[in-house]
Amino acid sequence: IQSLLATAEKVLDAGEQSTAAEKEQARQQLRQSSEVALDHISNVLGVIRGDKSLAGIRPDETFNITEELRSLVMMIGPIARQRKVALKLWLDPHEDTWVHGPVRFVRALFQNIIDNSAKYGGTEVEIGLTCRPLSSPDEQDESVKITLTVKDLGGGLPPELKARLFEALDQSGKLKERATSGHPSAGLNVLAHALHQLGGKLDLSDRYAESDKTGSDARNDVIGTVITVTLNLQKGERISPLDDPERALPLQDAPLSGRSIILVEDSPSSRDWLTHILRNAGAQVWAAGNGIEALSLLIRPEIRDRLDLILTDMTLPYMSGLEFAERVRQSEQTPWTG
Repeated sequence: IQSLLATAEKVLDAGEQSTAAEKEQARQQLRQSSEVALDHISNVLGVIRGDKSLAGIRPDETFNITEELRSLVMMIGPIARQRKVALKLWLDPHEDTWVHGPVRFVRALFQNIIDNSAKYGGTEVEIGLTCRPLSSPDEQDESVKITLTVKDLGGGLPPELKARLFEALDQSGKLKERATSGHPSAGLNVLAHALHQLGGKLDLSDRYAESDKTGSDARNDVIGTVITVTLNLQKGERISPLDDPERALPLQDAPLSGRSIILVEDSPSSRDWLTHILRNAGAQVWAAGNGIEALSLLIRPEIRDRLDLILTDMTLPYMSGLEFAERVRQSEQTPWTG
């Protein structure tokens, strides 16, 4: 709801000087935010009441956990912009990761953590997703270790909020079975319930300012909070019609052979199709779902130093394609002139 309000304010504040294209872009962003927000509201309600009866239990499904995180950044983006919070997003590996499991709990868990950081995390929130394959002893049941790391500059969590958090979670990161003193917020209960269902673990630590000090004075300045969630999910098979070899385009003379391209497109189907075309033409493609993710790619010298071209959609969440291009030119962290 806060995301919708922030997006609506942006649409209503568009002055008479705005072009028809800018107004249409704002309307599209509002529609996208509405669809995502409604989906997540429905998901959280499902987490709260889904296990109350056998009829309410949804089966596990195969899903793209990378795209789930992009979707969350899209929903949180308007809130962050309204509060003048800079979002940073990094993925390791950058390629999409497909897993099989209860997507509703993953969404609720990720949303709760990222949403609170965007609201109370100061001027900058850094979101990272790491996915590492794990093999079972018989190498038949492959799983993936998922790590979500959220760092903020909110000055550290106040003691009363930490106490409420640990009332909902015990030290192993699972839901407490016994009653506790006080009453954690509904949001913390959703977080604890989702984490319990996923068998995950949550670690909370203070974030310290970088310092040249040594010894006992080296870690005095708390500037924010670091929340790390780890969980294991079964590996899933990628779902895409583009994986059909009969639909692959002929390489022919590979006109883009040796070229390196960053592609910025928020529509998963369009992004997959454009990536497919460019790679079949011989290019190395780094695909990003938004400008935040693309900027994180440009910070990496091994990508930036060999990059020939950036292709970007104009209608993107959080920042438009034009604003993304301006940030590329203005940022000292991304000195690229291609």
